[in-house]
Amino acid sequence: MAAPAQHGETVESKPGEKVWFHSGTTKIAGLLWIPEDIREGERLPAIVIARGFGSVKEFVNPGFAPVLNRAGYIVLGFDYPGLGESGGVSGRLIPTEHAEAIRAGISFLQTLPQVDPEKIGLLGDSMGGAHVLYAAAFDPRAKCVISYGGPGDGDRWFRSLMGYERYLKWKDMIEAERRKRTLTGDVTYVSAFDFLAFSEKERAEWEELQDEFPTTHPPITIETAEKYLEYKPEAVVGQISPRPVFFVTAATSVIVPPDESIHLFEAAREPKKLWIIPPSGASFRYATHLKGHGYAAHVAKAFIDWFDEWIPPDRSGAEGGRAEAPAHAGANGHG
Repeated sequence: MAAPAQHGETVESKPGEKVWFHSGTTKIAGLLWIPEDIREGERLPAIVIARGFGSVKEFVNPGFAPVLNRAGYIVLGFDYPGLGESGGVSGRLIPTEHAEAIRAGISFLQTLPQVDPEKIGLLGDSMGGAHVLYAAAFDPRAKCVISYGGPGDGDRWFRSLMGYERYLKWKDMIEAERRKRTLTGDVTYVSAFDFLAFSEKERAEWEELQDEFPTTHPPITIETAEKYLEYKPEAVVGQISPRPVFFVTAATSVIVPPDESIHLFEAAREPKKLWIIPPSGASFRYATHLKGHGYAAHVAKAFIDWFDEWIPPDRSGAEGGRAEAPAHAGANGHG
């Protein structure tokens, strides 16, 4: 199946197999991609992909998963609790619970006979880039990590995004909501676009995107904002060592500025790597391109090279060897 990409290219899009697993008591909806040429008895490395804030599993994953499949990797994408087809309270998007869902995804993959349980990696972009770090800090089963444009300190990120005056208003709203929630159990919903401080142009772009992905970016609870301000993967990223982390950001990213990846890189311990994609290769405002079905080719290649270095597939006996990635692997959007 072909899908339109950022600059008129055509990229492969593969829907994936619907799967279900649980994170705690919450039922999680996932999509699983297994290479079509896998042999009987073969066990391959696997990647859990964590999408950005409010993004659903059908967004981007179907474009990049076939690229990873051709490189010899099994891929799992999923809806976070409170989002898409997964259970939980709709719009209650708690970051630590989303990181825990990533860990549940690792457990699910380890139950599959096609997966090498000792070769599971994590890939997250935008807010997912924060979640994979938090999950890996507490879960040694994650053998290597790619964090693409994730914030390291929720309060610092939100303050820079909002400006100080609007930040203070949100803090007052969060405190008032906490008191109300404590007394009544009631919750208040706000627009996810307001939380992300989108301009009118950005809001219009994302509303257009919702025509294709109607369950993405639902209204969120104010508690969601509260928990993101408290979220600090930077405080625990050092725990991932001696497992490797690849930090990637775009010089032109505005929703999550490149400073966040730099702070995370500085807090992490070896082995680690930082790549700031220059404006010539990153002409976009978000973690990556807004529209599309995968990642730009040079980004996709860097990701696969990282996984090949640390959790390479052993397909020495596979007929025909590995297929090469296409000239363009799509263009991914921030979430």
